[in-house]
Amino acid sequence: MKDDRPVSSRGGMVELTGYQQSDPNRSPFKGLVGDDVTGYKDIPFQVFAKGVPKMRVQLVSHRQDVEFRALPPHYTEGYPQVTFKVQEGLSTYKIALKAFSQPGWVENRVDPKKILSLLTSVRIVAFCDDCTVNWQGVVAVDNITFEK
Repeated sequence: MKDDRPVSSRGGMVELTGYQQSDPNRSPFKGLVGDDVTGYKDIPFQVFAKGVPKMRVQLVSHRQDVEFRALPPHYTEGYPQVTFKVQEGLSTYKIALKAFSQPGWVENRVDPKKILSLLTSVRIVAFCDDCTVNWQGVVAVDNITFEK
């Protein structure tokens, strides 16, 4: 903890994001410093999940010197990502950084290595293919690291 907020082991922001219906109440970003993680191979982490079928990991850069600066200010879904099935209970997952890619529908393509060179956050979110179902569950994420 630093200044009453969680931070990574290198001082980076740790963010829990909730999706909301009201645009005026969005969480702002400020003071984000990019971190070069291109020398790493994997991102392992632990997840306790109950009632959640899948999760998605996104690599995000809010730095202005990344080619994403031309995209809308609240651009959130086109970042390099990996979606995976989760098991009930506590499990450890490891995702190779080379497995991350942008969704096929993204028009403004950015090399994932560019994002990895100026990474400001890693998003890990509950995900569903059939969001017409009212999913209810619990997710806890811990020990997010980068491995060489």
